[in-house]
Amino acid sequence: MKHIKIAILPLIFICLFLFYCKEEKSKVKNAQASSFGDKSSYSSKVDNSNKNFDSLLILLINMQTKILQSGNINNINSLNELYKISYDSLSGCFYVAGKGIANKSLPLSSQKMAQEKAALMDANRWALYLKSAGMNIQIDKEISGDITYSKLIIEKLMQDTLFRLYLIPFGSIILKKKV
Repeated sequence: MKHIKIAILPLIFICLFLFYCKEEKSKVKNAQASSFGDKSSYSSKVDNSNKNFDSLLILLINMQTKILQSGNINNINSLNELYKISYDSLSGCFYVAGKGIANKSLPLSSQKMAQEKAALMDANRWALYLKSAGMNIQIDKEISGDITYSKLIIEKLMQDTLFRLYLIPFGSIILKKKV
């Protein structure tokens, strides 16, 4: 009888521990669901809980469009304003937006890939512009360089245009000098 009590006691503790862990796990899931809202209504490909990236993406696209429409990429005031919004001094990274428009002449299977590539190239171009502006280098239309690392933060598809927000570290933007 004494041996049975000794064998049952650890089993009871294990069962109570597992029950407690299961209850804590469900509390954490419920807390996450209530603090982040219903993620099924969030139409982003990349799952981020912070919806402020939507606003940042729209703001950057609007500012970039305004700079391009002005016809002067070297407008110091506009570039400095874009730089201040894009650059995160805590991480040393730029948040850069890019857009890719669907090419209807491509096969349907290739359109999405081409859109993604165009959005990345557009974001890389803006990263080069921003680094040049930050280093007070005059920007030419034929700016060139390499981006060694970028991270997709969020993407939005509106009609036939894909908008993407990337995080690009300052040090991974390499400007090439003209020869």
